[in-house]
Amino acid sequence: MKNAFFNAGGRLIFLSVYLVCILGVGRAFSQCSVTSAPTYSSGCTSEYFTSITATGTGVISTISVTAGSCTGVTYFNDYATQGVTAPSGATVSINVSRVYSTYTAYLTVYVDWNNDGIYEATELAGSMFVFGSHVTSDIYNFAIPTTGVVTGTNLHMRVFLSELSSGAPCSASYGGAYDFYLNVACGTLPVIIVSPSSGSFCAGASGISLLASGAGAGGTYVWSPSVGLSATTGASVTATPMGSTIYTVTGTTSAG
Repeated sequence: MKNAFFNAGGRLIFLSVYLVCILGVGRAFSQCSVTSAPTYSSGCTSEYFTSITATGTGVISTISVTAGSCTGVTYFNDYATQGVTAPSGATVSINVSRVYSTYTAYLTVYVDWNNDGIYEATELAGSMFVFGSHVTSDIYNFAIPTTGVVTGTNLHMRVFLSELSSGAPCSASYGGAYDFYLNVACGTLPVIIVSPSSGSFCAGASGISLLASGAGAGGTYVWSPSVGLSATTGASVTATPMGSTIYTVTGTTSAG
């Protein structure tokens, strides 16, 4: 649509550009720069995160948010220091706690999967989660896509809380937001095998030799607990526990 008028000099002036800008604002829902802080029309005094962590099979997380009270700050940018590394297809579980359970709140997680610097409406990870009245904690799950994502680099991820279901992840009312990184590891999740998978030995014997495999060339292995082990790193260790013990080994490929 084009509107036009004549000014005093007789020139015909079209307002097409102006109208396009206005329509563009309407299309900006759920689209904003990953480097721009979200805006809240009301502070966090009645709605904010008390804790955020992340877990999942094959998920490596450095996220550890613990907030005792609202300080008036609604946005925290931890992209440079906290985040998640996970392989394609893995399920990431964001464990979230919030305060002020009298009201319904909405939780969303957005990831800039294509690394273009914009949180787009299509980059909502999982589905919007609704905290019902008096519900203070729950788990938000989403799967790492197997195609169409940039791998091997830190992507921006925003965990967004609001008492409004619209405007995420750009603007809302009452709530808070945290920015973290999400790195989609190259390759697939390795299958780690230990041989033997179980065994026993007599007191005073030399113990049991355990051999881990599956991390591939250049891969690394970390064992726990350390009690009764000849080493905590390396593919091969000797276990001489004083009693029944379950050992865990984590294998990491050279690609991370």
